Amino acid sequence: MSGTTRGLSTRQRAFALAATRALGDDAARFCSLSSPALGRQAAVLADGLAQRREAEALARVAPAALDRVDQSWYVAPPRSRRLDGAVHLQRAAYAHLVAMDEGVSLARRTPHEIEASVAALGRRRVALAFIGAPRAGLAQLCARLGEPHASQLVADVRALKTAAPSGEEVKAAQRALFRSGDGVEAGHDLFFRVGAAWLGPALAREGDELRRVAHRLPRSLGQVLLDEAEGISTPEERAAALTLLANASFGAL
Repeated sequence: MSGTTRGLSTRQRAFALAATRALGDDAARFCSLSSPALGRQAAVLADGLAQRREAEALARVAPAALDRVDQSWYVAPPRSRRLDGAVHLQRAAYAHLVAMDEGVSLARRTPHEIEASVAALGRRRVALAFIGAPRAGLAQLCARLGEPHASQLVADVRALKTAAPSGEEVKAAQRALFRSGDGVEAGHDLFFRVGAAWLGPALAREGDELRRVAHRLPRSLGQVLLDEAEGISTPEERAAALTLLANASFGAL
């Protein structure tokens, strides 16, 4: 991934390319109205060679490293004797996918590690929300979670009490739990949903990274992440999620 495209989604890159073709030297100023990164990308594409390379990259029919996408996300297209027919069928099959060879951090992990990491983030956030809660409330939740999830949550609550998180961190976790509603999930499913709600908005601002992470998982799990892309989240909450992900052992946050 080049330095200019890092942090830009495929859609944003296509927008910058179209703007450069249509507006020429004015494209950078126009794109900067949306974001500085988009303006920088348009400036780079003012060079003819860079523009041709970007057009070729975006025109690729099958996404790079397709084998890293869980097969539940697509159906391989049937063969066609005509080249234009084959291209059409491939676009229909793969248009919603993104290149998988440019992922960083979480997207480069195995599906099991990704799922465990998201669930561990969620468990931590649930623990944060229950630090100051009455014991009866935590006991009721643990009864619903079952083992080993209940014991893991209690251990997280104790560890976080020792770490003495700020009051704002606890309040943010409580607000997030309130927004997520009282779902029927138990154990791992609950932790994964809460973790996805914390991590989704953060990864959504990292170009195609959210889609890369989601596409590594079975669609039933990956879609949970994608559905949280526009979730309510402050810059501090997003930064905290990414920091935890970067500094902790996967699956054992």
